[in-house]
Amino acid sequence: MKFNGPSKPGGSEPQGRRSRGRLIGRFLGGTVVSILVVLCLFEAWFRAHSTRVVVAGASGPFIGSDPDLLIRYTSKGRRLVPGAHVRILKHQLSGLDIDMQINSLGFRARELASPKNPEEFRVLVLGDSITWG
Repeated sequence: MKFNGPSKPGGSEPQGRRSRGRLIGRFLGGTVVSILVVLCLFEAWFRAHSTRVVVAGASGPFIGSDPDLLIRYTSKGRRLVPGAHVRILKHQLSGLDIDMQINSLGFRARELASPKNPEEFRVLVLGDSITWG
């Protein structure tokens, strides 16, 4: 006995179209999962190799990537923030951790005694980033 409609219960599409649809769905699902895995791996690599600025404050260590933690922009140009204690983790050029102590005068050095001893000889070095370290 023949009915008007599919001979098999469960759908009107032929078997080939259903398997092709499943194949496309699996391919798209696998592609999305693969892209997400690659993005997660990239983020993990970036977090492990990126430069971060770590500032030790009264409330404990603070991790940030904001250069304003170390540099203040004034009308006379860029200046180091006086009294800052900053640690740069995995510096971009050297890959090393760099600890910087900025004194109250805004220089990268230990605190200087205000009155200079007569036997003491002080040298001021001006320059670009080569004088940084």
